[in-house]
Amino acid sequence: MSYCDVLVPGPWWNSLTYTTELNVPLGARVVVPLGRGERIGFVQRLNNAVQEGDGAFSIRRIKRIIDDVSFFPPSVWELFDWGGRVFLCGTGELLRIGIPSAFLSPSDATPVPLPLPRMATKAQEELFFYSCSFQERCKKFLALLERSERFLVLFPEQGLASAFWKQLPEYQKKETILWPSQGGKKLLAAWIQARNNIPRGIIGGPGAVFAPLQQIETIIVDEESSGAYRSYKKPLVNARTLAGKRARLESALLVLSGRVPSSRIFLRGKPQSNERPVRNNVRIVDLREAFASSVQGVGD
Repeated sequence: MSYCDVLVPGPWWNSLTYTTELNVPLGARVVVPLGRGERIGFVQRLNNAVQEGDGAFSIRRIKRIIDDVSFFPPSVWELFDWGGRVFLCGTGELLRIGIPSAFLSPSDATPVPLPLPRMATKAQEELFFYSCSFQERCKKFLALLERSERFLVLFPEQGLASAFWKQLPEYQKKETILWPSQGGKKLLAAWIQARNNIPRGIIGGPGAVFAPLQQIETIIVDEESSGAYRSYKKPLVNARTLAGKRARLESALLVLSGRVPSSRIFLRGKPQSNERPVRNNVRIVDLREAFASSVQGVGD
């Protein structure tokens, strides 16, 4: 008999310990008893240090093993684990918001295929590109994507993601997923395609940072200074920070872009711009609409 620490999506900071007599792969989904019901959890690690007491309590058993392999690609699994610790919300909370709820139903759980092998580790690189013109930034992104086998492009809102996706050549549209901003069947279908490594790239809003696409070579974060990358309800996370960590895990090129750099990026990378702003242009912006894609910068 062996012991497993299982992460159950939800408001649990720590994993829960169960017993099993079967070989359970790390990262696989399992059906476990919780309270009076059943839940799906993810095997975090094998725990051989557990010692049951004198009979005052007993450790419950895993009821069913769903997957023969890890449910997540290695980099995505590490991203969830890292994000749960860094943002002080617990890995279970990130799992709850990061994957479609259909995968968490014990009554309707189908196994996933074997993930691709991890690419050889290489030095992770960063590139800064700032321009007041959205079209100029799009041209730069398109040139980078032409040289990338697999890519992930993040925008602070779905409207900008859709606008960029429409500029893709037709052959790239067939190889790229516009990541849904809402849940439901569309998100489930997109998640399955990405997990099976069918698309070449993914374009979407902040939620696309958890897309299980494998062997990513380029990650682009546009308008990286935007507050829209931060969630305003629990768990409080920052998709830009998660994208940077994922680029390191994937050894991918990280491209940070936008109209102006955030203070953190400016102090760290000293990005430069060759554009001179228009000095005689004054524009009044309603702060209630400041996050909308239709509100352009002063230099536009």
